Amino acid sequence: MPHEVQYADGVSSIGLLVRDSFPLLLTTGLSKPTLTFGCGFDQRVPPSTVPNVVGILGLGRSPLTIASQLRAQSLIQNVFSHCLGSRGGDYYSPGYGDILFDGKVTPIKHLDVVFDSGSTYTIFAPRAYTATLALVRNSLRGTPLRSINDTFLPVCWKGPKRYRVVGEVRNYFKQMALLFSRINNGQQLQLPPEAYLITSASNLASSFF
Repeated sequence: MPHEVQYADGVSSIGLLVRDSFPLLLTTGLSKPTLTFGCGFDQRVPPSTVPNVVGILGLGRSPLTIASQLRAQSLIQNVFSHCLGSRGGDYYSPGYGDILFDGKVTPIKHLDVVFDSGSTYTIFAPRAYTATLALVRNSLRGTPLRSINDTFLPVCWKGPKRYRVVGEVRNYFKQMALLFSRINNGQQLQLPPEAYLITSASNLASSFF
């Protein structure tokens, strides 16, 4: 369900509330509680505000915070600790990854992958981005989609009709994946078209980002 949060410093966030299970390794063993959390996709900062943080983990006292939900399920007591890195930033790196495109190995290998909890988007470095974009463009040959200039995004395609959601064009775009060969003999993070495309409001078309 959609949500909108307004903070005291004027910063606001619009997004979706999501419920999912989280595997947690506790002192009593592995637990998989179902937690509700917000995925913000539109953060707005007033011009007069200098943001000091780019990611917020719900650690307050309201019933919807992560700590409160875990406490309500009797998984933790009314106390928690949060470790801050000496270099700043909260991120996780699964190691080096290789790009798979349509289930096939590509020359795009040995990417140093970092997932940042405070980022709205996860982006590729310029060289990997250019190579991946070339794969996408080549795969669209023979489809009714054509490249157009968009007001907001540098790469955009439009078809014979207006597309309001990415799902309407997913049959034209290939599945991608990040292969982490060092994790359990090769684990993949699947990236369907919905993970790397967005719709452009200016053209009601699909844009690669």
